[in-house]
Amino acid sequence: MHINTLFNGNVFFGSCICRENNIKISCEIEKIKYLVWYAHLFPNISLVSVGDKVSVGQKIAEVGTTGYSTGTHLHFQVIIDGKNVVRWKNMEKSSYWSKVKKLYTEKNVF
Repeated sequence: MHINTLFNGNVFFGSCICRENNIKISCEIEKIKYLVWYAHLFPNISLVSVGDKVSVGQKIAEVGTTGYSTGTHLHFQVIIDGKNVVRWKNMEKSSYWSKVKKLYTEKNVF
């Protein structure tokens, strides 16, 4: 199963070798800086490199399994100022979020 980006941004970390298997993308949405982390990716299948610009919906990797997991899955994490985003209230109010949701709906991703 492929993984598509949820945000426009820049790849600032990516490793799909050994035990790393993750991609981190920095982005700014309505003047708020986010770090988006996609982890447990399939080894050696990263389609992006550090420094690449990515767009909403762009395929960046394949789902995999690492660590003590019992099957394939995606660890998706959003971080603002070093803290995990637990609630999406701010994102849901964002005009950007409605655009992203519309784009993904059109592509039958949601």
